[in-house]
Amino acid sequence: MTSKASTQSDDPDQSLQSDTGQLTRKVGRPRSAEAHQAILNATLELFAEEGFDAMSIEAIAARAGVGKTTIYRRWNSKEELILDATRSLQAGFPLVDTGNLRDDMIHLLKMVWDMSSRNSILEKLYVRVIGESRANPDLYRFFYEHQLEPRLQIFRRMIERAQACGEIRKDLDPFIILDLFTGPLVTHLLLTGPLAGAPYPDDFPEQLVDAILQGLAPR
Repeated sequence: MTSKASTQSDDPDQSLQSDTGQLTRKVGRPRSAEAHQAILNATLELFAEEGFDAMSIEAIAARAGVGKTTIYRRWNSKEELILDATRSLQAGFPLVDTGNLRDDMIHLLKMVWDMSSRNSILEKLYVRVIGESRANPDLYRFFYEHQLEPRLQIFRRMIERAQACGEIRKDLDPFIILDLFTGPLVTHLLLTGPLAGAPYPDDFPEQLVDAILQGLAPR
C-alpha cells in the first residue's frame, strides 16, 4: 500500500501536498486549465509561423511551458491537437441590422479590422491555411467549416435580406455577391495589406462597400 507521504499526482503540472492532500502548483508550471489553453495558443502560433509539417510537439510543449507528456495525455496526435486548437477559436460575428446594407457591411467590416488589429494571429492563420489547402486539404476543410463558413453565412444572410428589401439586385446569386466583397478582402490581406507592410486605410470599408454597391443597385 502506498503511504500518504509518497502519494503524488501523475500529472507533471500538479503535485499533492503530503499533509493536506490538496493540489498545489509546482513553481514555473501552469495549472491544468492554464496548461491546456497555453498548449492550444502555442499550437496556433507555431502553425501560423511554420506550417503544420514543420511544427513539432516538442516545440509546442516548449512554447507552452509544459512537458511533452502533458500534450500526449490530452491528444493522441499532432492532427488532433491542431483540430482542437482550431475549434477553440471564436468563429462568429453578430448579425448586424442597421436598416440598410451599406451601413451593415461597413459596420461588419470595421469589426473585422478591429478584431484583426487586436489579434494579428488570425490574419496569419488565414494566410497559412490558404497556403496549406493543397498539402493538407482535410485541415483546410475543417478550418473552413469551423471558422470561415460561420462568418460567410453572416454575410450571406445580410445580402439575402437586402435583396428581399429591394436594396440590391435580386437576379444575382447571393454567393456571387459575397465573392465581390470577400475577394478584395483576401487580395488586400495577401497582396496589398498589412502583410505587405501597408496598413488598412481608415476609410477602406466605406470605399469597398460603396464601389460594390454602385454595381449592385437595382436596375
